[in-house]
Amino acid sequence: MLTNDIAIEVVEQTTRRLNRHINIMNHTGMILASSDPTRVNQIHDGAVHVLKTGESLTIYKKDRAKWMTAKPGINLPIEFQGMIIGVIGITGNPAEIWEFGELVKMNTEMMITQAHLFEQSEWKQRVRDQLFHELIQENASPQALANKAKQAPFQLVPPFQVSLIRANAVNMKRSVLLNLLSTIFNEQTTLIGYATVDQVYLLTTAQHSDTVSKKVQKLHALLQQKNVSVHIATGTARDDLSSIASSYQEAKAGLELGKGPVTSFHEIQTRALLREMPSQSQKHYYESILGDLAEKYLDTLEHFFTHNGNIGECAKSMFIHRNSLVYRLKKIHDSTGYDPQRFDDSVPLQIAIWLKRLNEDEIRL
Repeated sequence: MLTNDIAIEVVEQTTRRLNRHINIMNHTGMILASSDPTRVNQIHDGAVHVLKTGESLTIYKKDRAKWMTAKPGINLPIEFQGMIIGVIGITGNPAEIWEFGELVKMNTEMMITQAHLFEQSEWKQRVRDQLFHELIQENASPQALANKAKQAPFQLVPPFQVSLIRANAVNMKRSVLLNLLSTIFNEQTTLIGYATVDQVYLLTTAQHSDTVSKKVQKLHALLQQKNVSVHIATGTARDDLSSIASSYQEAKAGLELGKGPVTSFHEIQTRALLREMPSQSQKHYYESILGDLAEKYLDTLEHFFTHNGNIGECAKSMFIHRNSLVYRLKKIHDSTGYDPQRFDDSVPLQIAIWLKRLNEDEIRL
């Protein structure tokens, strides 16, 4: 656990703040880092003695001849989990440096403990990420998944539901974002991590979809408070391990097709189905319905359908007079032969617009 990086950092901090010469030795007594670079990789006699006896060593000027590779000063054991894993050597008059020597020792041991905890946390996250990525593979082996879940450790209890989060968190570290998620989604029942560079995954277990939905809304509100723009998409809840991959694909579709900050799969299910049509069939369909309808009228139709055919609300959202909206709807009827105010005509118009927008998105990609 006493790495070169930690040793170098301790030497740099101590030298800069206390203006003292310092050496950090490993479990064999070899100098890992030193304020005197020429001493690195040399064996330190004082450290070897400390490692053998388990006790601190003070070297005075009169003892110099006895310690060929050590200078006057103090040598303190570095302890971790009840074992001595290295030695700190501070050069100088022992009477002057004892007062802060223990502080340097304590600071070093704290750094080692923190590094160990971080490493353990990183290992745990890697195992959980591996489990998630195996769960979203088609035809994953149930036995392999069960073994991986034991390593995590994580209990796979249905129902299972995947959510994906795309957050514009430029000024937020990845670890901070994950910690925020864990304040709402308990890590005992939720796998949390990065699915891709810009997408965070949530695999909730043993939770009803209504509960998950409420937590997602709460998460959205929390991230808004942190000034993080976010789009969250959720797949449907599934009862067996083999269906987790489908829930993941649904969440992906939600991110791609959803317009609001939070999208559930049922909101975009029809568009997701239409997307499976061959591109030529898509184009033929929307061109046969919409013809060369101008963008202004396409936009009008989108607003009209968004407001469920309510002329007053639609006109208000578009900042136009209701008579202007009625006029536009008539022009659409005249141009396409389909009346947006009739249900039987509005369905093909809506499908045609969805297909046209899907085609435009594909071209942009």
